[in-house]
Amino acid sequence: MIIENIEIKRVRSINTFKSSFSPKINLLLGPNGSGKTTILESIHLLSLARSFRYRNTTNLVQKNKKNLIVKGKLKSKSKISKVQVGISFNEKRIKINKRPINKTKDIIGFFPTVVFSPEMENIISGSKATRHDFFNRIFCTVDQSYTTNIIKFLKILKQRRAVLKIGDIDQLNIWNKPYSEICLKIWEKRYKLFISFCDQFNDIWKDTFPGKSASLVNSLIKIPEEKTIEQCLKEVQTEEVYKKRVLFGPHKDNYTFIYDNRDLKNYGSQGEKKFFHYILKLTEAEFIKNKLGKTPVLLLDDLFAKMDQLRIKKIINPIIDRFQMIITSTDVHKKQIDSFLSEDTNIINLS
Repeated sequence: MIIENIEIKRVRSINTFKSSFSPKINLLLGPNGSGKTTILESIHLLSLARSFRYRNTTNLVQKNKKNLIVKGKLKSKSKISKVQVGISFNEKRIKINKRPINKTKDIIGFFPTVVFSPEMENIISGSKATRHDFFNRIFCTVDQSYTTNIIKFLKILKQRRAVLKIGDIDQLNIWNKPYSEICLKIWEKRYKLFISFCDQFNDIWKDTFPGKSASLVNSLIKIPEEKTIEQCLKEVQTEEVYKKRVLFGPHKDNYTFIYDNRDLKNYGSQGEKKFFHYILKLTEAEFIKNKLGKTPVLLLDDLFAKMDQLRIKKIINPIIDRFQMIITSTDVHKKQIDSFLSEDTNIINLS
């Protein structure tokens, strides 16, 4: 799937913007503050109805304006689709081919995108929750039932937290059964999806950087039985009541990135983390393409700043003819990607 054109109104510093896109490379060229990243955020709104930078989408609405609107024309093979997202301070309106979408989850996977951004590199260096969100988002994109289970899990988790705050053990025991059931459903799906993601990662890593070893590790080493889950809940109950926190469940899973037999978060250099991050994102793109049957659009935000020509080639060469790319860059960094520009490249100059 590709995006053919976009219309943006009242998003951050952009009052009005319209543009068509090439099915291959699109270069958004302009100085800092010209709205390059805002355009990528707007494209991402058509994908997940939210920004890739902030959870609060109302921050996207232009200052002193009541709402924003983003419209996009998408093409998948011979099929044309139109997506519209409108956001105000009290509601979000989504339409696909003029049909209202009442739940945000129903847009997930319709128009997949993958974001390469320096702001997202804390996937490796950040908290456990950041890595958790990274994999959850990918798995939700390719598996609708996983999304449904996650939503149900969060509702039950909220109930258990509320019960723990007041220390009601009887109510806690009532919630243990549905909690165990939804935990099992998530772990069954997550285990299989993670194994598949790892296989994709290993293939890409070997092709890109065969000289060093790398791997992804999840604390979930096997799918537990429901009786085991129920037993674990009984074992941690006293501590949960004391701490007033839910201490067991899928939200406690941990992901570790290993590079050259080292925990990359704690022992990797900035350069190693940056390159590992790019391989993760490339894996994300290929994983979505294979699982969903749709080719995601790659949004590359200031990717080539502080990068040499060799590393740029390692990143671009595997994807140049396989994905539509929308790249932001400044005049300073444009020379680094000149060798990839062709007649099919669409250069959009922003002042």
